[in-house]
Amino acid sequence: MKILIVCDKAWYEKNTNPFCRILLESLAKYGHDVEYGLDYFWNSFKSFDVIYMQWPEMIYGWRKVKMSEADHLEQHLNEIKSSGIKIITTCHNLHPHNNDEVYARMYKIIYDQSDAIHHLGSYSYNLFCNLYPTKLNFVAPHPIFYDCRKKGNQQTVARKMLKIPDDKICILSFGMFRNDSEQNLIYSIVQHFPKVICLCPRFIKGGLSKFKWYKDIAYAYNMFKVRKQGIYANWTFVSEDKIPNYFNAADIVLIQRKEILNSGNLPLGFSAGKIVVGLRKGNVGAILQETGNPTFDPEDKASLINAVRQAILLLKENNAVGEKNYQKAITEWTPDSVGAIINDNIKKLGNI
Repeated sequence: MKILIVCDKAWYEKNTNPFCRILLESLAKYGHDVEYGLDYFWNSFKSFDVIYMQWPEMIYGWRKVKMSEADHLEQHLNEIKSSGIKIITTCHNLHPHNNDEVYARMYKIIYDQSDAIHHLGSYSYNLFCNLYPTKLNFVAPHPIFYDCRKKGNQQTVARKMLKIPDDKICILSFGMFRNDSEQNLIYSIVQHFPKVICLCPRFIKGGLSKFKWYKDIAYAYNMFKVRKQGIYANWTFVSEDKIPNYFNAADIVLIQRKEILNSGNLPLGFSAGKIVVGLRKGNVGAILQETGNPTFDPEDKASLINAVRQAILLLKENNAVGEKNYQKAITEWTPDSVGAIINDNIKKLGNI
């Protein structure tokens, strides 16, 4: 089949989230002719058998959109469907992070128009089986992008490179911190556990000013202030080749989101053989609970502290959970194993 992954060029080639690239490469191994691009989606879709939708926001370059553009998208998807082309959508999120009403409508339009919905876990699968019982709903886990344990440096070397101490338990929270409530999770942890440091790339920003020198001073001050509290933080965009070192340097991975469905940090943490802590919600919560990793209620500070305490105890018990996580990642979540599941469901879609 000829398959189009709806993904803009910059995201595919430069973003540190290589989900679309892994998806393309995995499907190509099964003999499919796979392309990516927004231009194909808008102007040359009739040459494809399957349109594989990803994040709705990506269609309009993650910018603010008008309701008229949602109307246009609905008309365009109707034209695609009337051409006999099948639509698959990966359920990355249930709704837009910023609760934008136009994008919320686009989410509903895309899910309504989809012939199949690809879920990354059981939570959204069960939810959508009730919402869309006539569609082909299937679970193909979030693939690991690479084996962090083998790709990066060993823990002591990684810590030296990142300038973090060896005599502390290191909790990594990777990715951008979106708001104060996510940062407060980290403050709660370091205040309660004096032997813990938190490694948090993209935690702080500089000051708000048109003068670069003032921003630099404010940024340096914020870095110094949080470092004194045990938070090794910056606002660094981490290139893909350096990501494994962050996960290998850590003892525990904490997913800091307070609202979540999926997270690429979960398979990254598993592929590094780390215990992963996350909230008791969405596909993330379901996977963590199924695998014996600690979970917490994001609105309950005591629940967070208890989850971190559990993770520290598991770490001291020979890190058996982390080792099980690693074995699961390298056997069940490889691009090849995930691609096989998707390929089987594409075949089913061809018979609908």
